[in-house]
Amino acid sequence: GGVAEGGAGSPSKEASVAVDEALAALGRLLPVLMLMPCFWALFDQQGSSWVLQAKALQLSGVLPFGIELSPETLLVLNPIFVTVLVPLTRGIFERWRRWFGAAPPASTARMFVGMLLASLAFLCSSALQSVVEAGPAGSVSVLWQVPQIFLITLAEVLVSVESLNFFYSRAPAEAKAAVSALSLLTVSFGDILCGLLYQALSSRLSLTMMLLTFSALMAG
Repeated sequence: GGVAEGGAGSPSKEASVAVDEALAALGRLLPVLMLMPCFWALFDQQGSSWVLQAKALQLSGVLPFGIELSPETLLVLNPIFVTVLVPLTRGIFERWRRWFGAAPPASTARMFVGMLLASLAFLCSSALQSVVEAGPAGSVSVLWQVPQIFLITLAEVLVSVESLNFFYSRAPAEAKAAVSALSLLTVSFGDILCGLLYQALSSRLSLTMMLLTFSALMAG
């Protein structure tokens, strides 16, 4: 006769095992997933608090030929830096063993470095904002935002790209779609976290201190 219903090798038994494996994988990945909203809470401020900062910076006379910048102009640097940094970092990690005689850093280590770089980017942004708030409006060139944009973009390459690879490779086949979706959902959670923090603290803290708070959030 055939295999008894619910016995070894039955579809229900295999489905139960698959669910258990998927839940176990999610449990192992959860600590890393929980860090992702903090990163996105910082990263997505390029189009909000950093643009607000740029409005108080010198936008005219910083480029030749009378080219004037808008507060949003430097946002174009992010995709430019990504185009350069993705192949550059990939090449470095591919040659890591040959250059340094050791295995390249694991995905989690790369993500950790990326998160520290995001924290450093906001530390730079906070320092710049403190200079802006201490002097007359428009006295500091908007080009001083370039270092923080470079740092947050390098952080994006190390965190975003590596996290997708990490989550997809570590999840069992049955959970790959769910884990990838959760990874992308952390972007929304990060935006919500950012909004909640600004709503709770912006009336009591200057922009300098708000940016410093986000730097500490990521470093912590």
